[in-house]
Amino acid sequence: MVEKKRKPGLEPGRPLSDEEWEAIRVRYEAQELCPRIAEDFGITPERIRYRAKNKGWVRDVGRMEEHQRELELEQRNAMARRRQELIEEADAQACQAAGVENTQALILEDARKLAAVKQRHRDEPTAIRERLYVALKAHREAATPASKRLAFDDLKAAKIASEIMLNLHKLERQAWGMTEEEDGGSNVVVQVEYVERGRTIEAEG
Repeated sequence: MVEKKRKPGLEPGRPLSDEEWEAIRVRYEAQELCPRIAEDFGITPERIRYRAKNKGWVRDVGRMEEHQRELELEQRNAMARRRQELIEEADAQACQAAGVENTQALILEDARKLAAVKQRHRDEPTAIRERLYVALKAHREAATPASKRLAFDDLKAAKIASEIMLNLHKLERQAWGMTEEEDGGSNVVVQVEYVERGRTIEAEG
């Protein structure tokens, strides 16, 4: 049988002060379990039961509910303090990783990064449009089937680039918690179809 560990420096048979017995009585009458009280005071549950019988302690349901509410409030406060400690630790780690001194500086740094992301989302579609227009012009001016196929390859490359860009923008919006309206970027969708005889090309931008 594994012996239950007691609090350091406490012995089961040690004498208790009047203040300690009063604290035990309050918890006992509030219907708290004897083993839990005994563990906190480093004594045996039997010793508490014997004292309660000799002193005529009576368990009070009303006091039990009040004591339970106090315990729950204490637990909630302890959890709130722990959450705050974790938040502060996370903020400190984030500040250290970003090379800034405090959370205000971290917020400003994040704002600058977010602004840069939004600006890039607005700028990148322009490059794809330019590549698309160059490929369309090359296809119109192509004199041979081979040169037209080369121009068509450029159109396909523009289409692939637009699809990749849209996916990257979507991932970045999710990472930064942005909506498309907040992003303000331009969506470029390129649809390309090539029929050598019909020479059909469709492009949307």
